[in-house]
Amino acid sequence: MTSTLQQQIQQFYDASSGLWEQIWGEHMHHGYYGVAGDERKERRQAQIDLIEELLKWGEVHQAEQILDVGCGIGGSSLYLAEKFGAIALASPSAPSRQTAPPNAPQQQESTRTSRLPMR
Repeated sequence: MTSTLQQQIQQFYDASSGLWEQIWGEHMHHGYYGVAGDERKERRQAQIDLIEELLKWGEVHQAEQILDVGCGIGGSSLYLAEKFGAIALASPSAPSRQTAPPNAPQQQESTRTSRLPMR
């Protein structure tokens, strides 16, 4: 049976997400190391600083609901839900990531984008 490109991408993320999580932790982003990129800091702090820098750039000061499409393993949506006391809907691209991690707050929900209600 021939699989579609979308299925092949999902299979890739199913197979590799555990490895990426071991390497990067719950935030699968490189991080923010200052304007010049030369600030020395721990990887996790740089990842959080990237989220904070993007919030500042987007002038986001509060949120009640968060939609994170392509959330990877959900680290950014978990961080944002906790920061703002918001409800987060996180949609991973990989079928194996369709459920929230065991330590996720109650407001964290995970779904497939194809199941999102359209308004």
